[in-house]
Amino acid sequence: MRIPPSASPAELRVAYRLRTLELGTGLRREQLTLERAFNILGQRELRARYDALLADPEAPAIFPYGGFGFLLASGERSSDGETFFVHRILAFSPEQKRRRFHLPLRVCDFYEDRALCRDVRRKLELWLDPALLHIHWDPTWNQWKHLLGTKIEVDATFFHSGKYRKRGDAWELIRWETALPSRIAVQLP
Repeated sequence: MRIPPSASPAELRVAYRLRTLELGTGLRREQLTLERAFNILGQRELRARYDALLADPEAPAIFPYGGFGFLLASGERSSDGETFFVHRILAFSPEQKRRRFHLPLRVCDFYEDRALCRDVRRKLELWLDPALLHIHWDPTWNQWKHLLGTKIEVDATFFHSGKYRKRGDAWELIRWETALPSRIAVQLP
């Protein structure tokens, strides 16, 4: 993508768009590689894992999605037919759902370069980028966010994922939805 490793999410998006324009419509393989790089570098957790693998190629690679969906893999069955040995994961298609709703900004945790909004009632979370909302915030907003009366309209595709929580002696799987929104509109009080 021709950007420094310290590039911000906004710089990453601009570089992606510029590189897409440079490639045009002819080089499909390079476009897919560019899209894959953007998807990895655009998510904080995946980017951290990618950087860790660059620093130490022998480090174990953690499967990035702990979600629900369909996994396509190639491999072979054991001689007794009871076990399938996977040689390669070919594709993962997560369960997803398009949702549109209003969310108060007071449920968000604000960081320097992003905000994390959680709605416990709907069991969902989404990451917001300041460039998406056209609002500049900083972590001091967390001190007075309870005074925010503004709501945002979220229109996003949510991916089903799961989180495990230990209750007593057993682990309980809690279904959760996560998204990177495609469109946000601010609704003033």
